[in-house]
Amino acid sequence: MKIIAFYLPQFHSFPENDGWWGKGFTEWTNTKKGKPNFRGHYQPHTPLNEHYYDLVKEPEVLQTQIDLAKEYGVDGFCFYHYWFAHGKKLMEKPIERILDDKTLNIPFCLCWANENWSRRWDGSEQSVLIAQDYGDKQDRKNHIEYLIKFFLDKRYLKDEKGQPILLIYKPQLIENLDMLLSEWREAVIAAGFPGVCFVCQYPQNDRNIRDKFDHWIDFEPAATTSIPGDDFMRALKISPKYAVEVGITKALQLLKIRTFKKYSYTDAVKASVNRPMESEREWVGAFTGWDNTARRGKNSIVYDGSTPEIFENYVKKQLKKSIQSKQEGIVFINAWNEWAEGAHLEPDEKYGFRYLEALKNARIAVQESYE
Repeated sequence: MKIIAFYLPQFHSFPENDGWWGKGFTEWTNTKKGKPNFRGHYQPHTPLNEHYYDLVKEPEVLQTQIDLAKEYGVDGFCFYHYWFAHGKKLMEKPIERILDDKTLNIPFCLCWANENWSRRWDGSEQSVLIAQDYGDKQDRKNHIEYLIKFFLDKRYLKDEKGQPILLIYKPQLIENLDMLLSEWREAVIAAGFPGVCFVCQYPQNDRNIRDKFDHWIDFEPAATTSIPGDDFMRALKISPKYAVEVGITKALQLLKIRTFKKYSYTDAVKASVNRPMESEREWVGAFTGWDNTARRGKNSIVYDGSTPEIFENYVKKQLKKSIQSKQEGIVFINAWNEWAEGAHLEPDEKYGFRYLEALKNARIAVQESYE
């Protein structure tokens, strides 16, 4: 059984963010801005004991997070990795510290967040701060050589063949995708591995893209919400109520009756669970909740009604789905600490440790049912 939680490293300041947003900007700056859009709306999300930690200034935080993850059943972290042309990196300090400090002992892998760096933190995707230029052959070589340093670490997650697992967030954005995958595979083999396990993260309904990868992830809730727009009849078969809900929500926004999108967490979870696995190459996902009001204000996307109890049952079913599909129970959780998007396992003021406890309970229950 493998439960992997996505991990956002933007909890420390760095020069680029200081210049774009003001001195000392971190993910907490956004998180604190959250205000309710409707009665009963849970905003802002506040970390337990109001501990707005700094991953650089408070070096003990990473160890505390690792201890917490292990205690409650998280097998590893998938760190977002930000690399642009000519070796430009952002938010690299936490993952480079993980690499350098072997006492921070938790399995991990990387996900290349290969989008433009834009003002999406406040909902302004069109304002590009750093364009994602994929560079030339030398740039690609420099990038994979950097990644291989992580692959060589004993803690780095490998598949059953011993291949390091590398996620790419939106591969459809890469014009020379075939060339990049081929060059990187050759470089990783030359480094002594049998190959590299390429994994597509973001919902990819284009089989021409998806089939280039060893696996793809049901990145929730985006994976479930994308289905009605791609294939409404398929969505109706999976969950009629949720499919109609997605359609009505989009209509309300288009008609400017409501500026934000509001979905039922319960309905989204049912749709996620009901969706049949298409292939053994598909890895299931789950999400604690989703609400990016802190970033987008009145134009946010909200999955309302998440509770630890619903989440616990959700994780149980996703673990069983993975196992029944001849996998070992691989589930990617969104997320460990996406605080400004309302998706976090980390304890908060409202629920304390209950989401972590729910995850642990779900894992134990499934383990016992298969013994």
